Amino acid sequence: MPTAVEIANMALLRVGSEPIVALTDTTDRAKACNTAWPFARRTVLRAHTWNVATARDYIRPLDDYVSVVNPAWDYATVYPLPANCLAVLECDTDYQWRVEHGPTGTATTVAAYLSSQPTITSAGTVQVVTTAAHGLSDGDLVYLSDADDASLELALFRVFAVTSSTFEIRDIDTTGFTGGSSGGSVVQMSEGPVVVTDQTGRMGIRYIIDIDDPSAYDPDLTQVLAVRLAYEISEKLTGNRVKRKDLLDEYVYLLNEARMSDGHEQSEVSDLEEDDWITARY
Repeated sequence: MPTAVEIANMALLRVGSEPIVALTDTTDRAKACNTAWPFARRTVLRAHTWNVATARDYIRPLDDYVSVVNPAWDYATVYPLPANCLAVLECDTDYQWRVEHGPTGTATTVAAYLSSQPTITSAGTVQVVTTAAHGLSDGDLVYLSDADDASLELALFRVFAVTSSTFEIRDIDTTGFTGGSSGGSVVQMSEGPVVVTDQTGRMGIRYIIDIDDPSAYDPDLTQVLAVRLAYEISEKLTGNRVKRKDLLDEYVYLLNEARMSDGHEQSEVSDLEEDDWITARY
């Protein structure tokens, strides 16, 4: 099976350049391949439901780990995706689902609060004061753990008007707000791709893996990757836009051929089941 260097040399051959020994070489062509390789790889892997890059797994809702996390509206549950997930193909649920950007569950305590009670600065806006520098920036996502005031506990907030030891949280219901005494922590949430749905509990997913080891690729995927990489580096190495257009055309052709070949390694698709959209016309 090919290595990343061998795929790079196939790409260099297509643009009329000499081969390289390693992606870490100091030549311009090695640097171009090394820079473009991860982008070309992920683009090609996302372009098709490659059998060799398809996996199945179970994921659990984020509120299994962080009890405060739910979508702000519409859906009930957030599911973090596996770290190597490039594209979700299927979710084992009867509910509607979407892949969106959201909290992924890695929580970091950034500061203790409060050196004084939180202050209502205007309707719906509260200023939080921490006991030390927190390192947050405008727009970061946080929750306040062990908050004394129910208005601040068990909810996610975007922070605004950040200074070194203060920030504001906005658009909250401050009716009857009493503030809280010193204590508790400010916890920052990481963010990334998630599935939102009304499903609860463990959920099965089928997805495309970001496989960076070319030894797992089949010959068709290898060929498509080489041409895509050649397309990405051709402008830098040749400056020939006609050649680049030819490589794009070849990439599209080979990708379509590979899709048909890849589709042979699975059961034939059964007749589509009629849904309400189809039967409504009768």
